[in-house]
Amino acid sequence: MKTLVIGLAILGLTNLAHAQEQNVEVIHVKLKDFEATPAKNQAYFSSVFDKQSSLQVQLVQTEINHYDITKTAIFKNSYDTYDVLFKSAHGDVIASYDRDGKLLKCVEKFEDVLPPPKVREAVIKKYPGWNLNSTSYRVDYHQNRDVKKIYQLQLKKDNEKINLKVNCQGVILKEKRHKIL
Repeated sequence: MKTLVIGLAILGLTNLAHAQEQNVEVIHVKLKDFEATPAKNQAYFSSVFDKQSSLQVQLVQTEINHYDITKTAIFKNSYDTYDVLFKSAHGDVIASYDRDGKLLKCVEKFEDVLPPPKVREAVIKKYPGWNLNSTSYRVDYHQNRDVKKIYQLQLKKDNEKINLKVNCQGVILKEKRHKIL
């Protein structure tokens, strides 16, 4: 009996040569209007991407990963650096590129994004009965340095609020309490 495998050869999702050796029927699919672009900024992406972060953050970071400033009309290889502002509904990113189009640094700020499960669980455990009022997520990437990823959360309960800084593992780095007048 033959097994049917639909392979996307462009993406290399299956080992088609091995499939043919195993008595498997292979159907090649051509995708219309499909353009595969290499990841231009892989060092950045490997440092900042967290599959537990919100979809809004992941989409913007994936876009930056594939962005190639050398393909834009403004790139002339004559400036030392190029700054690009990426805007989305949930945040802004300022990225700086060198004269060769390499991503040097990236400062990201996202508002009202859902923190990952580790962060939420740590906050709920330490602050039971408190409500999440606002969130922001900041990422600072600099080439050849450790990346900084911090969630800033504001909790409210009765006439009090707490501002927190929490890392991606759920460790609370800073707490500041305020009375609401």
